[in-house]
Amino acid sequence: MPYLEDDIVPANALLSSSFNLSLVVGPGLGGLLFALSSVRGALLIDALSFLDSAALLLRLPALLPSGNETDRRGWRGFFQETGQGLLYLSRHKVARAVGISLFLIVAIVAMDNVALWSSWRRTTCVLALVAMASSPRSMA
Repeated sequence: MPYLEDDIVPANALLSSSFNLSLVVGPGLGGLLFALSSVRGALLIDALSFLDSAALLLRLPALLPSGNETDRRGWRGFFQETGQGLLYLSRHKVARAVGISLFLIVAIVAMDNVALWSSWRRTTCVLALVAMASSPRSMA
């Protein structure tokens, strides 16, 4: 996107600053919301903040495609750009190391999420069975 080149450095600085600010302020603000309201109140405010974000994103103007993006739409363009990215990774050692590292991190986190989900599901099923077995109706 050549028409955005002048804005990339300030945009990245703003993005990084807002991310770091959210890491510092977020937990304290969440604790304050929980203390002042309840779990439901904090979750309601969190949900409303996502709606606010969506409304702000809808107000952004649409980006105009550059000259080389107009012929790369759909699956064909997706596969062309994926191939170009993999070709770039195969030719640049540092980019390849970063790409492999990110792939491994995402794969490990995904495995952890799957393990947690199946463990949670098993625990929920066991608790449901215990609750059903200990209910007065099941004694009859």
